[in-house]
Amino acid sequence: MTNCTSRTEFSSYSLVVDALGTAAVERQVAAIVDDALGPYTSMPEFQRGGDASSLDQVERRFAWFRRTIREVEHRFAGTFPEKWNVPHRICLKFLSVTRSHLLAVLSSGDPEVENVTVLLKALQKTLVFEKEMQVKFEGGADVVTSAIASLDESGQFVDPNSAAGIKRRHDLEKAAKSRAEAATNGELGGGPPAVDDSHVPKILNMLSSVYDPFMGPYISLERKNLEEMMTKYLEEEQVGQDGALPVYTSSVQMFGYFKGSIKRCTALTSGQTFFDLQKEFKASLSKYGGVLRNKLGARSAEKELCYVVNTAEYAAETIPQLEDLIKAKIDETYKERVDLTPEQDGFYEVRSTIFILYCFHRCFCMV
Repeated sequence: MTNCTSRTEFSSYSLVVDALGTAAVERQVAAIVDDALGPYTSMPEFQRGGDASSLDQVERRFAWFRRTIREVEHRFAGTFPEKWNVPHRICLKFLSVTRSHLLAVLSSGDPEVENVTVLLKALQKTLVFEKEMQVKFEGGADVVTSAIASLDESGQFVDPNSAAGIKRRHDLEKAAKSRAEAATNGELGGGPPAVDDSHVPKILNMLSSVYDPFMGPYISLERKNLEEMMTKYLEEEQVGQDGALPVYTSSVQMFGYFKGSIKRCTALTSGQTFFDLQKEFKASLSKYGGVLRNKLGARSAEKELCYVVNTAEYAAETIPQLEDLIKAKIDETYKERVDLTPEQDGFYEVRSTIFILYCFHRCFCMV
């Protein structure tokens, strides 16, 4: 259907189908979508065990789709009624099929699934592709979110204000914007839908959410880094004088790590993985409460008791801010399940214990 006559004839046929009603249109569009994605669903390289089926080759799937959708848009430009949103429908089906493919890979237990670098890199590329397709088919001026731009090729956090961070965001925006512009320069299906598609699935998270139940290696990495950081600062324990009252610097470093960890995680997902991550925060807070308790004793110096009570107060007063930050960024599904009250109460209990010890000291001194 490359000559003008056949394109015109097909356009007339499409108008006839459109006049027959929704059911006829749906059958026709479904047939077009299946035809466009036929090679993808049958090509051996994308099937389980194929050359392009693994996580570290996920970008090849997206490259195939970009080529295919350009060919479809060029071949059928001006052929179908715009309200059919054929390229958009092809994209949604591609995401659905790819989700099934990736679910099989992630559920396989293959070594690469446990490789946190491979996992994060695949997820990052998926997020970038989703955002690109969202701009192309659903509209919106934000080509690349700051969260996505803050990850490097290994899925590690990059300071967005650093030279590397600024350059990365610029490069991603430039690449995604050029693709989006190419889709809107007289080609079919570029830009937001022409009709109300509120019933149609949204592109963002449609594919990337498949990773969420399999992010255990990422959580393990965050736990390991947090434990190593806390061990280091507890061994080099100092008393900070920057705040209103002197506190152990390990507490400040702990909350600082939480903040950075939240930024890294929400660059990837705000769902189950983020909820699992905040469980690690809860565990770390409980352990730190134990660290402060271990600093107490009948023979503790009064100055040390002051440092402990100040640190316990600081932690107890900072925990609500941490909880609010988590709730502001986590998916609505998990928001009501976030509760750091028990951890806050633990630090208040440390303070109460110190009061008892203080009274003991006073009585001992009087004797």
